Amino acid sequence: MKNKLFEEEKPFFLGYLIFGTFMKRWPDRLKVLQKRKEENPVIADEIDAAIKKTEASMAEFKDAAEKYKAAAKKAKEQYDNQSGVKGKVKGFFGLEQADPDKKIFDLSPIPSPMFVFTGGAEGPKIGGEKFSMNDILSPDFNIGLFHKRGKLEGELLKKKVLGELFSFREYYDPKSSSKISNEEIEGIQDETLDTFNPFEVFNPAQQESLIKENEEPSGTMLEIKNICKPKAQKAFTKFQQSMKSNPTEENLTRQSKLLINNPYYAIYRNFGGYGDGQKQLIKRFPEILEKVLGKVYEEVFEKPIDSLQPPAAKNLTDWLAGPYTTKTFSNVVENVFTDITKADKVANKEAEEKQIKTWKSGFDKAIRTRLKELQKGIPLYMKGAKTEEYELTSKRKPAEVDKVYSDTTSFVMKGYNKNLDPLVVNSDLLDELFKVLVNGKKTEDWHSEIRRLQEADDSSDTLQSSYLGFLSLADELIKARDKEARRDLTALANYAKTRESKANSPNTENSAAIFGTLKKNKNDAILRIYKFWHDWLDENKKELLIHFEGNPPKADAANETLEEQIIKLIKPLLREKFKRKQNG
Repeated sequence: MKNKLFEEEKPFFLGYLIFGTFMKRWPDRLKVLQKRKEENPVIADEIDAAIKKTEASMAEFKDAAEKYKAAAKKAKEQYDNQSGVKGKVKGFFGLEQADPDKKIFDLSPIPSPMFVFTGGAEGPKIGGEKFSMNDILSPDFNIGLFHKRGKLEGELLKKKVLGELFSFREYYDPKSSSKISNEEIEGIQDETLDTFNPFEVFNPAQQESLIKENEEPSGTMLEIKNICKPKAQKAFTKFQQSMKSNPTEENLTRQSKLLINNPYYAIYRNFGGYGDGQKQLIKRFPEILEKVLGKVYEEVFEKPIDSLQPPAAKNLTDWLAGPYTTKTFSNVVENVFTDITKADKVANKEAEEKQIKTWKSGFDKAIRTRLKELQKGIPLYMKGAKTEEYELTSKRKPAEVDKVYSDTTSFVMKGYNKNLDPLVVNSDLLDELFKVLVNGKKTEDWHSEIRRLQEADDSSDTLQSSYLGFLSLADELIKARDKEARRDLTALANYAKTRESKANSPNTENSAAIFGTLKKNKNDAILRIYKFWHDWLDENKKELLIHFEGNPPKADAANETLEEQIIKLIKPLLREKFKRKQNG
């Protein structure tokens, strides 16, 4: 028999008779739904929610049915009174006699205090859709027109009826569950414990794996995960087997919820994805989880847990109310597993040493690069002389700063003598390191000394800051060396400009060559010339700089750039032109 409610040839409606039949059958349907709750406790909360939604909608439509009944009764009274008047051939309705199929009634558009049919002796017709007496008294009259939220008909009424009044249907008839394709089932069978995302069942847009490489736990959390893994795997395998034997959408929903509510699975997955799937949890989930956490605690620390402390319990209960954050589980664990396990200590130590090793390796490479730069031109450090036992021990005397840089006027030495925080950068220690490296030694002892300086702070971050500080100081020394090379060569060139050619001594030809290189401003070329004059500067630098003391050496005018020369020529012409303009 075709259901009038779903007839295609007429707009969607909810007739008075149809609703009455629904009301009469509801108690029997409610019994079936209660049975479904007992059979599937995982979705019991969902069934309860569907029942509440249906009953709330039922109450609204019952109110509409009562309003319709009252309005229809009143319209019938009007109709009977008018059509029964004798001697009035043309009464209010304009009829020779009452016609039950004549469209003579309007429905008031105002829903408050109640809908009424207008017409007859009650007053004029309003307009809009008209109803006959037979229409009004039909058992198929749409009671949706009397709904408290306004006249409901067509698609609006359909949405209201199917979405609320019939919200129980998906739980009422499990046989209606559609089959899942073979491809989908095979896809589920191909998933693993770590890759399968049960929350995709409820949120298909979520495609990311629950556990990412950078989220892998360590220490205590790793122990907890390993303890939970066998039972989490068992729950997942059971899920796969159930889907293979019963590949329906209903079973997928049920089994996914069972998997989500398995506390060992939840702990193993670090509660990943539970924010989106929070509504799928059963009410007893926190209670079950608390018991499991107690069992895990006993395995981790080999002693029973007294009780789940209030902060941890509160985190679990508050979580259900939301909003959920990924830190929830971590907070629970911090409040439950407060003791530091041996494995955790080992893991922390290993992580720290790994980090320090990374820093040391990166620093050693970076500082050697900077030393190589400082040894360009006139090297900052001279390798120490061989000792008597060199042949047996490869031991050398300590390396020394080259004499060229040892003067108090040296920019490099001034850089070394800056006021520095010894806990961050110790210039003497950097000097020691450079001397060790120049002599061909390793840096282990030097690194140990750095660690000793940080003992008061005991912070790996301070250690990292020290490494970065040493590199920064080395960079400053390189800049100071470059500045010193330019200053010394400029003084040397100015000195040579007045000197005649003499073996191993600067002269006018050397002066022009030096000035030309300085003008090109290519640092490697400048350092090569600086190295060429190393021996001469080694002996004469102090007297040379004294000669220019108070009168800093300047670049030779003959070697000025073309731009500089043009500017000097133009300036007098511009001044003369400006003066003429003022005078005339």
